[in-house]
Amino acid sequence: MLEIERLSVTYNINGYTLPALQEVDLHLAAGEKLGLVGESGAGKTTLAGAVMGLLPRGATIKGSILFKGKLLSPPLLARLRGREMVLIPQNVYNSLNPVLSVGQQMEDLQIEAKSPRQKRRQIILGLLEKVRLPRPQDLPGSYPHQLSGGMKQRILLAMGLSRSPSLVLADEPTKGQIGRAHV
Repeated sequence: MLEIERLSVTYNINGYTLPALQEVDLHLAAGEKLGLVGESGAGKTTLAGAVMGLLPRGATIKGSILFKGKLLSPPLLARLRGREMVLIPQNVYNSLNPVLSVGQQMEDLQIEAKSPRQKRRQIILGLLEKVRLPRPQDLPGSYPHQLSGGMKQRILLAMGLSRSPSLVLADEPTKGQIGRAHV
């Protein structure tokens, strides 16, 4: 499903070239789970950003990334991101809209997915249960500032799973105990 061949990423910052990844090869079949372990600065976040096409300006990529046999390009990534491929970021604090309730944000995704109005709440509660959040029925009315970091991370996972993606990338999944959720 995911094939990465000879992937190298460098960052060009203030005239300096800093290597972040060097000739990474990775193959992931459908249904497989893979965990990458490494010290801070090893390139795990850079690898996820490269796969999702979310690297900052000044990043240079060499090598190839294929998803389901297709070379990832910016137009293809725009169609796949949030649908077939999902990233659960390391920093959950900037990922949820602070002025909208969790339920509103999750319902927006259901509207975008054209879920029937009468089934949306059931779908949302099912997703919250799937990621093992306590008292899922109480969460849709909550705002992000009322939740712990681990709860926010699980909500982002639930939102990511709402479209049944083929690939879920979780950056720092053990930080908020996301690894214990049923996915």
